[in-house]
Amino acid sequence: MTEDIQMPNGDVLKNYPDVTRVEVITNDGREFVRYGCSTVQVSLQDDGRTVKVFLYNMFQTGTEALQNPL
Repeated sequence: MTEDIQMPNGDVLKNYPDVTRVEVITNDGREFVRYGCSTVQVSLQDDGRTVKVFLYNMFQTGTEALQNPL
């Protein structure tokens, strides 16, 4: 894992560069599945009340990835 990024507003963006699949599971089962991810980033915001997940595919790099998440 790479270093976390401290955002100017105090939020922390955690990097997970080795993750290639993201799933969201609810009481009803899998609600969301995305394969082919790389450089998944997770941010806890709003005093811990909001989780944001940023997904980038293996072919996006640099600024393109930041401007066009999956």
